[in-house]
Amino acid sequence: CNRKGQLFSWAMLDGLKVRRCKTGTGWIDWMEADIRERSLAEGTRKHHVTVLEFLREQGVTDCSQLTVDTIQRIDDTLHKRMVNGKPMMQVSVYGYHKVLRAYIRRAMRAGVLEHDPYSRFKTNKGVSRPREVLTMDEVRRIQELQTQSLYMQHVRDLFLLQIWTGLSYADLMTADFTAAADGTLTGNRNKTSVTYTTVMLPQTVEILERYSYHIPVMAYDDYRRMLMPMAELCGIKKHISTHTGRHTFATTIALGHGVPIEILSRMMGHTNIKTTQIYARVQGTMVQEQAERLAGML
Repeated sequence: CNRKGQLFSWAMLDGLKVRRCKTGTGWIDWMEADIRERSLAEGTRKHHVTVLEFLREQGVTDCSQLTVDTIQRIDDTLHKRMVNGKPMMQVSVYGYHKVLRAYIRRAMRAGVLEHDPYSRFKTNKGVSRPREVLTMDEVRRIQELQTQSLYMQHVRDLFLLQIWTGLSYADLMTADFTAAADGTLTGNRNKTSVTYTTVMLPQTVEILERYSYHIPVMAYDDYRRMLMPMAELCGIKKHISTHTGRHTFATTIALGHGVPIEILSRMMGHTNIKTTQIYARVQGTMVQEQAERLAGML
């Protein structure tokens, strides 16, 4: 008998078997197919695949395993993960949960799942690290970088284009600079399809003319890997990423030179001005830091 006093039957044994999704496939198969069929920016797709592979590593392969206990176990495992010698930040852990929950909700709408395990699990977004931006002095050091390596020259110029245009690397790679008119370049962001309009500053034009307006094409991972070596050659101690150029444009270049935040939001292609306001807070911090530095010199 079981706990309810019911006599054993073969039907009960069948009930102990791992259930599959209503589609007849396992959770990993369904999620993998959904990622493949969705129209996603390449960076977003990579992140979703990273979450998928993490679930595979954790053995979460079937719908029946998507319980609140499993979600809690996933959360515990993520918090124990080490990134660059430090525990994974809460904002990164939240990013995994955000992706998984999004696919669970999609599965529920598709009739694949019946229940949302996140209805009984709560997590917080956490606090992101301060956005790293460069000062004008550091930007000039990159501009003045002399190297015999053609590869490093391309990295330098692509990064400077990010600094002077505010484009993300994905948008930079798809931008048609030959279509610029009246000193501006308009396009749609790969990530959100929102329209951006950036100014063709003299520094931008100077770099583009070097390549006859057809900039070098470089794989994202190759470009990302060369940014820190470039920074070291310039004597820059900060952690440089593919986002640093865009952040530097927003703070040091635009806000630092009086561009209204509403205009900057349009230039950056933001869907919400609250996103742009983050840069205003960073700019305020930079002003305070520079003021304190000045006070120490006087």
